[in-house]
Amino acid sequence: MVHTILEDKTQSKWTHRLTPVTRTGKATLEGLEVVAKEVLKPYFHEGQEGVKFCIRPTTRQHNVLDRDQVIKVVADIVGPKHKVDINNHDVLILVDIYKNMCGMSVVRDFEKLKRYNLSEILKDERASKAAAEGDKKSQEVSK
Repeated sequence: MVHTILEDKTQSKWTHRLTPVTRTGKATLEGLEVVAKEVLKPYFHEGQEGVKFCIRPTTRQHNVLDRDQVIKVVADIVGPKHKVDINNHDVLILVDIYKNMCGMSVVRDFEKLKRYNLSEILKDERASKAAAEGDKKSQEVSK
């Protein structure tokens, strides 16, 4: 769904950034484990091996779980058959913790699609159109 919205590149008055969340749960170690097992299963535990991944935890107004605990729990559930690759990953595991809730999603093309920021995608689109029009005008002048 996110890819469809972002690739359509339609201006939206109300939407600035999309935050994908596949499943939510309580922001405790047990809650994080339950969410992670369900969300990660289709990407890491159904016959796949050697998937390169990165974990990006974000916490706001939360002081029970720290960043290192979140990364360790999620990495343990992913398992040793897969490789951590921060710069060249196949999938990115987003873990968002806000107050007492935890949300998780596995995404592709997160950086390519400007972290799902619709405004940034549209800004780049406008800049490339302006550059193309400028090149076209300069070619007409040089003729």
